[in-house]
Amino acid sequence: MRKCPRRTRFFAAILALPLAGNAAAATDLLISEYIEGSSNNKAVEIYNGTDAEVNLGTGQYVLQVYANGGTSPSSTITLTGSIAAGDVYVIANSSAVAAVTGVADLTTGSLSHNGDDALVLRRGGSAGTVVDSFGRVGEDPGTEWGTGAHGTADATLRRKATVCAGDTVIDDAFDPSTQWDAYANDTFAGLGSHTASCVPSTDPTDPSGVGAASPSSLLAGDSTLLTVAVTGGTNPDSSAITVVADLSAIGGDAAQAFFDDGSHGDAVAADGTWSYLATVGGAPGQKTLPVAITDGESREGTAEIALSVIGEVTIAQIQGLGVGSPLPVGTEIVTEGIVTARRSNGYFIQSARGEEDSDPMTAEGVFVFTSTTPPADAAIGNRVRVAARVAEYRRTPHGFPLTQLGNSSLTVIATGQKLPATVTIDTALMQPGADPAALGRYQGMRVKLPQMRVVGPTNSFGDFHVVPNAVTSPFREPGIAVLDDIALPPGNEIPLFDKNAERLRIESTGLVDGSHLDVDNRTRLKGLRGVMYYDRGDFTLLMGDHAGVEVIGGALPAAVPAPGPGQVRIGSYNIENLSGGAAVPLDRLAKLNEVFCRYMYTPDVVGLVEIADLATAQRLAESINDDEFGFCPDSPDYEAHVLAGSGAQRLGFLVRRAASPGGAEHRVEVLSIQQEFVTERLVAPDNSTSDILFDRPPLHLVARIHGDNGNTWDAHVIVNHNLSLLDVNDNASRAVWGTTGARSRGKRAQQAVKVSELVESIHQAEPDMPVILIGDFNAFEFSDGYVDVMGIISGTPAAENTVLVHADSAVTVPLTNLLGTKPEAQRYSFVFEGNLQALDHAVVNQALLESTEARLHHARVNADFAEDNAADTTVPLRSSDHDPLVAELLVPAFLDTDLTVVVEAKSPSARLPNTATLRAFVANAGAMPAAGTTATLALDVEPEQILRIGAPGWTCDAPIADPVGTVIACRRGGAMDAGVIDRLTIDVQPLDPGTITLSADVQTRSNDTDPGNNQDAAGINIVPAR
Repeated sequence: MRKCPRRTRFFAAILALPLAGNAAAATDLLISEYIEGSSNNKAVEIYNGTDAEVNLGTGQYVLQVYANGGTSPSSTITLTGSIAAGDVYVIANSSAVAAVTGVADLTTGSLSHNGDDALVLRRGGSAGTVVDSFGRVGEDPGTEWGTGAHGTADATLRRKATVCAGDTVIDDAFDPSTQWDAYANDTFAGLGSHTASCVPSTDPTDPSGVGAASPSSLLAGDSTLLTVAVTGGTNPDSSAITVVADLSAIGGDAAQAFFDDGSHGDAVAADGTWSYLATVGGAPGQKTLPVAITDGESREGTAEIALSVIGEVTIAQIQGLGVGSPLPVGTEIVTEGIVTARRSNGYFIQSARGEEDSDPMTAEGVFVFTSTTPPADAAIGNRVRVAARVAEYRRTPHGFPLTQLGNSSLTVIATGQKLPATVTIDTALMQPGADPAALGRYQGMRVKLPQMRVVGPTNSFGDFHVVPNAVTSPFREPGIAVLDDIALPPGNEIPLFDKNAERLRIESTGLVDGSHLDVDNRTRLKGLRGVMYYDRGDFTLLMGDHAGVEVIGGALPAAVPAPGPGQVRIGSYNIENLSGGAAVPLDRLAKLNEVFCRYMYTPDVVGLVEIADLATAQRLAESINDDEFGFCPDSPDYEAHVLAGSGAQRLGFLVRRAASPGGAEHRVEVLSIQQEFVTERLVAPDNSTSDILFDRPPLHLVARIHGDNGNTWDAHVIVNHNLSLLDVNDNASRAVWGTTGARSRGKRAQQAVKVSELVESIHQAEPDMPVILIGDFNAFEFSDGYVDVMGIISGTPAAENTVLVHADSAVTVPLTNLLGTKPEAQRYSFVFEGNLQALDHAVVNQALLESTEARLHHARVNADFAEDNAADTTVPLRSSDHDPLVAELLVPAFLDTDLTVVVEAKSPSARLPNTATLRAFVANAGAMPAAGTTATLALDVEPEQILRIGAPGWTCDAPIADPVGTVIACRRGGAMDAGVIDRLTIDVQPLDPGTITLSADVQTRSNDTDPGNNQDAAGINIVPAR
């Protein structure tokens, strides 16, 4: 564009040199300078090293930016004007400094590349021929390509003078040092000129051309002007040029001549643009017309003309069967329908009554995406004619595409039309095991639902999830979600999770007149209606005004059982980013006080997850200890522990320090506390170790807990917060790892292995020491198909071919997840997208099971309840998004009891052949419960003579033969409270006259203060038959 005398003189000089030593001549444009400077100082210089002026508009040159490893351009910049031979063209960010914009031919906000963004220069439009490229399309190098001075971030790079042709392979490896000279950041002195040792060639060149259609999109039967801008061959120049195109794809001649004589639609004779006015026919779709260019020198060139034939189709033809459109993305169409609903970024149209097709499997509605507020002409009830392109929208790659229309225009045909009838969804399509695509037949349509039940409460966006009322609440199941876009290795046996297609997402604010409908789990809803959509990986009902919806019932908060004698309580609570130090918001602090004291009953030890710092934990403890809000009359005298660390989410403990009734100064004595694996590093596939492994290192407490009877119980308590699941299926490019998802999976596996090593080290050093791991493990109790985190930690990792990333566990004696002590319907601590799931766990070793009777409880105060409860200071609900858990550990050594047994015959004698009945009365005469109560019953008869064992609340094994007769082992189902008497009855079939004797021996795991009354025996006299 600008003429540079210095450059002109240079070219005059090199043209005078002998040709034998010259570099190859340039045949097209190339990128000659790249600036990625500070702030908005971004620029790209393009050089014309050919011997002719290049018209950028005629050649349809564009510069494309591919951001962050993307394979589609994030922006496309159309270039205008022309570049003289030997001149340059500069594109700059419009907010760059004057030293950059002052030499720019084009300024634009679209040029905002970073060091990890690729650039592509094309001729022939956004899908045209690649002329040059910078970087590697499809790769995100992290921060930059290259190293040191040749890095592509914060640098100025200029093309070496010996480079005369662009890099036309956009996804080949890129090393800037091979073709570029490096300069310091914000170096602008060379911008606007370029020197190169490229000279015009004396070799002959073929003619070439750039094709176009105007208009390039039209209905069948309409006309378009087809043109080819021809560049003649050189050495010698072309003569007698002819242009012939194959128009058979649009119903024309297979060898149609074009004209440059002012006829057949040609605008200007002899201007190098050859033309033909064509009437378009043929099937709808994208068309590419091949063009042959020949000259009198028997040279040949080619070109292409792209155009789109628009088809007039019905909405059902756009939608087709199931999900996705049968029409290729980009197909231009015209369709008609009634506007049924509006969103902030588009509107829905649906086939008018009587115009539906006869196939119930094809949807009759479609969304027209406008990106901004839809036009006023798209008013509900208007019949409109829409011209648009078929598009597919995916918020996430892990799901179906939503068919929609883009690049649209509309014409109002009629107003005030009757809306299409609302269709009732067939709930047979919303049953466990249903096809995940089944609801696709309703896309874009007005629908209504029968009575539904909430299984995922309303979030802060107004979204919730429902199932048909008769369907049980769905749980997350093992395996990789069936729609996850993840490459699986051949021959794998990884389970697939069907995503529970019985769920339906409801977006209560989805339409312009919608507002929050805040509902809790187990709420029944009648009258739900709206428009069917697909978003965030789920079919979605978009709602407008919900005034007609009937809301019935809902979840109620529930506390854990009150603690009983001899119990140790260990809790865990993901407290959802509690922060503020001494200034923790009082409303939230009050909620937490009520949860800790009335719903968790102030456990002896509580592991805190997502606590900001020690000051915040101390403020929480202080408010509970001082009964600041009136919920905690009995102070636990909590002591807070949070060790130094980085980040806003840390781990901590609240430890009960109140005096023990048994005389100890403190209920819980802290023997030691430390963070584990603070300096441990994540090992990448290339064995580099640049990142820390644990963002939130496990916090390890060794505690001694004092019982009311003066006995003690020691345990290791380890609170964990493992890496989130959020990135586990992320396919974004990531240096060294390949993808972000691969890094996430690797990190989760390595964290789990380290925790297993910690557990095993305790087992080896202290094999009889109880261990309990608590916290938010961000993992299910089963394998998610990506990494079996809990299996690795517990010593039962999934088999190698059933998981994407396998790792062995260091644990040799497997741990037990106390989640299994709960009824199946209660095994959850979190609700995600309508799927109940457990992310928070209490996992214990064998030593703990042998020294306690362990059960798990959850305080139901968060996961089942809508987000709006967080702002309601009158309820204890939604202080977090996780339900806190409490492990109830009944420690028999803490219970002083007196177990007794008395044996008697129901009657003094029994006459043959009548049944003889003997009874053992087991009683707890002590002051505390008897835990782990057992009875061993011995009779001097054969096992087959035992007719019945009656023992309510007990489980008795089958009679087994013994040298003296028969032995029966019985176990009580739960702890035996003080004062309770149980009767065990045995019916025996006597065979001979004599005496049958029952001996009973009872034992308890509790501290039996008088074991001398634990045995008794009695007999019954068997008399002969009359």
